[in-house]
Amino acid sequence: MRKGIAKTFEEVGKKPIDFQSFNHIVFGFIAYLITFFIISFLFNWDLIIIWGWSCFISLTAGVMWEVIENLGFPNAFFRIWGLDSLENSLMDIVFDFIGVIIGFALSWFEWQAILVAGFILMVILMFTMYVLMKLTQPNNNNGAK
Repeated sequence: MRKGIAKTFEEVGKKPIDFQSFNHIVFGFIAYLITFFIISFLFNWDLIIIWGWSCFISLTAGVMWEVIENLGFPNAFFRIWGLDSLENSLMDIVFDFIGVIIGFALSWFEWQAILVAGFILMVILMFTMYVLMKLTQPNNNNGAK
């Protein structure tokens, strides 16, 4: 499985799993919670319908992001490593799905538990992403130690 993990900055977006993969878990989680709360406040539907639509909209947003991301448009603004490989895009969608499932599982509880668990999850994942990003960045010390 290590062959599929980006270990250097140049491998980001080329290998199936990179430090951005954790960001997709957070995206899926947040997208699910936002759609869950919006749908539940706007419509008086059964909870099973709210869950279904929240999952569908969140996953659709993740897939649409991968398509938009690989059209090259966002690269001009914040990406410097180029377009993603097909394997990386598919794994990003899998990680979006994992985030949606975490949000779905937490939506069974009271909304306070969702917010606390979500905050803890985001802090852990953001810290992990930061550490992995630092590990995969090229060394810009110009030979100085």
